[in-house]
Amino acid sequence: MTANAVVVGEDEYEVDCVIFATGFEVGVSGVVSGTLPVYGRGGRTLLEAWGRGPRTLHGFYSYGFPNLFHLASLQNANSVNFTHILSEQADHIAAVLTRAHKTGAHHVEPAREAEQAWCDTIVETAVDNSAFLAECTPGYYNGEGTRRATPRSYSPGPVAFHRLLAEWRAGDMNDVLVGADAATADQAADETRAEGRA
Repeated sequence: MTANAVVVGEDEYEVDCVIFATGFEVGVSGVVSGTLPVYGRGGRTLLEAWGRGPRTLHGFYSYGFPNLFHLASLQNANSVNFTHILSEQADHIAAVLTRAHKTGAHHVEPAREAEQAWCDTIVETAVDNSAFLAECTPGYYNGEGTRRATPRSYSPGPVAFHRLLAEWRAGDMNDVLVGADAATADQAADETRAEGRA
């Protein structure tokens, strides 16, 4: 390396900046670790809301966090082709936002019941991979031998998941489209719960 270039063989490649990184934590988001807090209604953090594990509808949205969309494989589809997964997620979010705009929704946020039903679905459809994690050489998949098997994504797989989403989008999407009256009622209920915690 020179003051303004990287030299490879006989060729010199000028650069403005070089970031030299020696490692990172795979699969640990700043949102989930708490280093990048996300605040919802009433000042509650997503980390607080997820204190006993992730809570979403289809892996995209969480109750108490209006207009927050998650992009990941958490309670969603997972695949080795993660670019395809992200493309499908972007298409889904665009369809939800389009419908919200067309119907005049106040915001996008799952109903508590819909969120709970999806959390139940994740557990009910989970594949037990504890033997794999126990026998796997310590590494990424099992947190260097410390991670227990917990259902985090939709086990039937990405094809089934994307079919499920397409069928859901063909419906009314009322699980997530919140009108102004419902938004006011949700906010009042959350304020009452917050006062009870104080």
